Amino acid sequence: MLINKNKSLRNEVPLNNRRVIFLTEGSRTMGFGHLTRCLALSQAFLERDYDSTLIVHGDDSIHSVLPYVDYEKVQWLNGIESIEPRLQNAILIVDTFSITDDLLNKLSGISTVTILDDFIRRDHYNRLVVDWTINAEKKFYIHKNPYSQYLLGHKYIALRQPFWDSPKFIIKPVIENILISFGSGDIRHLSHRILGMLQNNYPSVMKTVVIGGASLVRGAIEALADPMTTIIFDANAEEMHSCMINADIAIASGGQTLYELACAGVPTISVMLVDNQVDDINGWQEVGFTRHAGLWDDANLNHNILSAFHDLKTIESRKSKSIIGQTLVDGQGARRIAELILQQGNDC
Repeated sequence: MLINKNKSLRNEVPLNNRRVIFLTEGSRTMGFGHLTRCLALSQAFLERDYDSTLIVHGDDSIHSVLPYVDYEKVQWLNGIESIEPRLQNAILIVDTFSITDDLLNKLSGISTVTILDDFIRRDHYNRLVVDWTINAEKKFYIHKNPYSQYLLGHKYIALRQPFWDSPKFIIKPVIENILISFGSGDIRHLSHRILGMLQNNYPSVMKTVVIGGASLVRGAIEALADPMTTIIFDANAEEMHSCMINADIAIASGGQTLYELACAGVPTISVMLVDNQVDDINGWQEVGFTRHAGLWDDANLNHNILSAFHDLKTIESRKSKSIIGQTLVDGQGARRIAELILQQGNDC
């Protein structure tokens, strides 16, 4: 693609066919955070009557996250030859850590590219860059490329549709229900460990565990289930939102789940499962929404979780965290991103 430096970004390719294609990745081993983010943005485009397709580099486990979504499983990170004709003049939205610079540049030569980049933070040229990490506008992309545009910070947090109009969180006098969520795959096998610890220390408190039906820890969780345990398998967005607004606190991994919990206003104890969650976890801790318990393999993890739980017993501590989360995340980020992408295209 030739760049006219006298024109603003995205003026080179007219976007007139109302097609949005997401190029992303997800699997049982890497998790489904990228899929959840793309699904949120896809819903914002569908609301505007745009055709939206997710092309996913991954395994068969992605179906549990996208059961009613127009998606295709294509190992596109190995080469885009089979899908390249369809990418012409479409709105391309890329969400993956695994893409090479060469492939990203090739996509930019085919059509206009919006990239969700909240970890590697490449030196982007002639792209629309989205990074909704808390305080991203202050901490990252300090030296911006003049030929790219940037949507940074909490205004652009894209969440699935049930979170677009989340009610004000209700703070109960005492903690009655704890939500446990370490992702559909629970890649670090923490759910049953944390459930068992809570059963030993707080047997009279309800525990709600959300896990994928194909998770390797399913049997271990089911073996621990007692009358004070509810297990939700393969929760869709509506079910996840319901679990959150009915919980009093959550124990959860970093990543996209933290943003949904903030929108719902659920005071949260965070656990870091993978390195790419560090900015999310640090950002939420800095603004006072979460209490961070440590890395998944921290020898003191159980102690840290129990300590944080103790601190969240007071109404005041839970109320302040809930207000922070819901103040920063209003649920409208996906709509804002879609509107701005389409505005750029209409300027062509």
